[in-house]
Amino acid sequence: MRLLRVALTVVLAVLLGFWAYERLDTVEISVGEPLVEFVEAGSGFGLVAIVIAVGFVVARPWALLALVGPVLSLAYAEIQGERGSDGVEPLTSAPSIVRLFILGLLLLLGVGVGRAAAAALRE
Repeated sequence: MRLLRVALTVVLAVLLGFWAYERLDTVEISVGEPLVEFVEAGSGFGLVAIVIAVGFVVARPWALLALVGPVLSLAYAEIQGERGSDGVEPLTSAPSIVRLFILGLLLLLGVGVGRAAAAALRE
């Protein structure tokens, strides 16, 4: 089971890395309703469901290591001299930081539900 958890985390890191690199030119995310704009900005409910599902299956806090994928992807884009939608370096732009924060919260939501389900099954 541990190997499955590690594999899912690595696969999600790669998927999120590609996703973050493709989202460099998307519209900025405002502070008002970030999750709604996150979904409407082209992420779709599919990505949200995948992130929560991986957090649920892994059910360990180290599932947050999947965020290394988008961070490395954005760092690569910054090294290549690309700019984000707001003209700032991709790694430090507000939309990128908000997206990483939302992805982290979704992962933790899945982890929390997964741990609660595992505890309920043990009882």
